[in-house]
Parts: sequence; structure tokens; C-alpha cells
Amino acid sequence: MSYPIFRLIFCFLFVSVLSPTLSFAVEPSSPHFNVFLSDLDTRQPETTPFALMPYLEDSLSIQLSQHDMEVLLTATADDSLTLLRATALFARWVKGRGIPVFVKGKAVKEAVQKGYVLGLTFPLDHLAYICFVPNPSMAEDFQAHIRLIYTRQYTYPFDKDIFNANVLIQGQEVTYEENNNRQTGYLVTTDVYENRKRVLYTNIQGILGQKRGMLGFLQKVFFFVPKTLNGLELTQGDLIIDAFINQTIENFEHEPRYRVTRR
Repeated sequence: MSYPIFRLIFCFLFVSVLSPTLSFAVEPSSPHFNVFLSDLDTRQPETTPFALMPYLEDSLSIQLSQHDMEVLLTATADDSLTLLRATALFARWVKGRGIPVFVKGKAVKEAVQKGYVLGLTFPLDHLAYICFVPNPSMAEDFQAHIRLIYTRQYTYPFDKDIFNANVLIQGQEVTYEENNNRQTGYLVTTDVYENRKRVLYTNIQGILGQKRGMLGFLQKVFFFVPKTLNGLELTQGDLIIDAFINQTIENFEHEPRYRVTRR
């Protein structure tokens, strides 16, 4: 066997062995989601609602509609993405535009009710607003601050097949405006960092995790047993949950139950 042919066969076998690992190490393909973002490139910002200025930190912003959210969810499903991945891609787009973006919780709820299952993501019940805020003073791989305003504090029980834990929406008490009326809300925040190797949701404030079973019972009974949720990391296809007891969900981005799907 000649050396060039041997070398070609060796390279083929080498890539074949490593290809599963390599497929986890790079960002998932997102052609439909990229089209959605390209269509948004022509969207012109408008005057930020005065009551949202403390959260958007800019006099101009872009508001997404229910239709926008339906297109976003459809693109996410068509690309077989998790919502955690899609949110990071959107945060990257916000950074590129340099303009804050917000959407009303009602628009999100009505879009989801069109027939989508969201998989594993931040709870979206009792949601007043989601805000994406760029910050050019942050580190290079920082994408955006995410600020969620909930209308109430509550416990969200994930389906056991998705995640065997509860999420406690606590949040700092804030005020916002809805239909010209001042409302009390609860602010949950996180920062999104992203590069080709990983997505990191960190500096999570206002949201706690509660395990089920004996540990969950102890967390309920004894206030000193922590419920801290520090961060979420997508890396090599896995989801690493940085909490009181760390947890890794292997093949997270490749498991259909964690992705956005249509009913």
C-alpha cells in the first residue's frame, strides 16, 4: 500500500472515531434561526416605554410581538435546538445590534399556546416582561443581560422526565407598568456568555433550585440547607447545572425531550 493511500485511510478512520466528540464541541447548526435573526436586522428601534427604562437602560429599544415569538419558536424547533441554546444565539444578536430588546409575557404565553413544548428552560409562567440588554463594557464573550419580570413569586415543578427538581421564582420586588397601571413584580436576572466552546448563564439572581426527595424535604424544613442556583453551562452537548449539588445532563442538546418541539 502506498504511503499517500495509507495516510488517507488513517485520516478517515481518525476523523470517524473523533466525529461524535467533534460534533459536541462546535455550535449546533441553526439555519432557520439565522433567517429569523436576519429578518430582524431591518427592525428599527422605537422609544422605550418610560416604565421599562430602569430595566432596558436605553431611550430606544425593539419590542418583539407574539408573531415574532412564534417565528422564533418555529425556527428553534426546525433547527432541533434547546431554548437555552436559542436564547444564547438571540443574546449574541442583541449584542451585535447594540440595542435592548423586550417582549411582553402575554406575547410569549400566547405564542407558546400555538402548540409548542419548550423542554428545559427558565420558567415562563406568570411572566410580565423579558428584557435583553447589551453592555459593551463587559468582557468579549459577554452577550447580554437577561432580565425577567414575573407577576408573582411561585414554585415551578418541572415534569419529572425533564428535570427532577422544582424552581422557586423569588426575585427582587420591583414596579413596572401594565395598561397604564403600576404593578408589583419580581425581578430575575442572569448574564449570558457565549463562545464556540460553551454557553454560560451566570450571575443568576432571584431564582432558586429545590431538589425532590429527601434533600428537597431537608431544604424545605431547614432554612440553612442552600437552594442556590449559581449558573448553567452548555458545553460539548451537555448541560452542567452549578448549584448546591452540581448536576450534569449528558447529551442535553441531543435529547429531543429537552428541545423545543411542536405538539
